[in-house]
Amino acid sequence: MKLSQEQKKRLSEELQFISKNINDNLDNKNLVAFYFSAAYGAFDRIMRENYDDDLLFAEEVMRMAYLNMTEGAEGLYS
Repeated sequence: MKLSQEQKKRLSEELQFISKNINDNLDNKNLVAFYFSAAYGAFDRIMRENYDDDLLFAEEVMRMAYLNMTEGAEGLYS
């Protein structure tokens, strides 16, 4: 990725925050989906400052995972 150290640090901190909140709320699928959706938002915010193919790919992977999680993955939380 062609990101500055500041952008890498900010992205890393956001993803750590998201990960902690997901892990703390695994019993609440709505909160898991809410925090998970913040992950692709984090990629998008960085990409607005500095376009990068790797970030675009990561954002799309996160978006597709979120859609899969919220549209038909009842088995994940049952």
